[in-house]
Amino acid sequence: MAGRLREMRCELSFLKNADGSACFSQGSTCIWASCSGPGDVHASKANEEAMTLDISYRANCGDNKFSVLNNIIQSTLSKAINLELFPHTGLVVTIHGIQDDGSMGAVALNGACFALLDNGMPFETVFCGVLIVRVKDELIIDPTAKQETASTGKVLFAVCKGTDGFPEVCSMDVIGNWDYLQLEAAWSLAQPSASAIFDFYTSVMKRKHSVDEQ
Repeated sequence: MAGRLREMRCELSFLKNADGSACFSQGSTCIWASCSGPGDVHASKANEEAMTLDISYRANCGDNKFSVLNNIIQSTLSKAINLELFPHTGLVVTIHGIQDDGSMGAVALNGACFALLDNGMPFETVFCGVLIVRVKDELIIDPTAKQETASTGKVLFAVCKGTDGFPEVCSMDVIGNWDYLQLEAAWSLAQPSASAIFDFYTSVMKRKHSVDEQ
């Protein structure tokens, strides 16, 4: 198993016209994430009981009409945020893939969480993304694009912090054939990495608030 995350970097409030935004990278993979809301929503989309989510991931090339990442981001945010606090409103979250050197799904989830934290969105729980791939018989965390291309299976974990502080699976996207033992091994590899990402969130937010208070 290869269980080392690439170096993470984050700049908050990166896009000045958004309510919350972040430029986030892991290794050479980089995204820009922004969110606006809760705010007005078109009457046709308004929900009397909960906030409406509008999620859009856009790659730096190719067809951007829809991305499979939208589904896991949408389901994760639906669990991480108490949408019932903001009925009749909408939240727009946009993630732009700037440079893709692997693990784009995980990086998109992490960047989206940073943008929401920057916005001050009240969370039920914070979340992060961890991608595990299988290359031959080896499990690799946070793979590069070359490692992803060589893989025979992928598991993208959307991870939430449980009430006890330990990582819990929030959503999951599996590609390829995996048996139960392989998924268990992948989850065991993902958990300490998720904890490291949550610690990184804390350090970045502490830095932001210490700067804001000066």
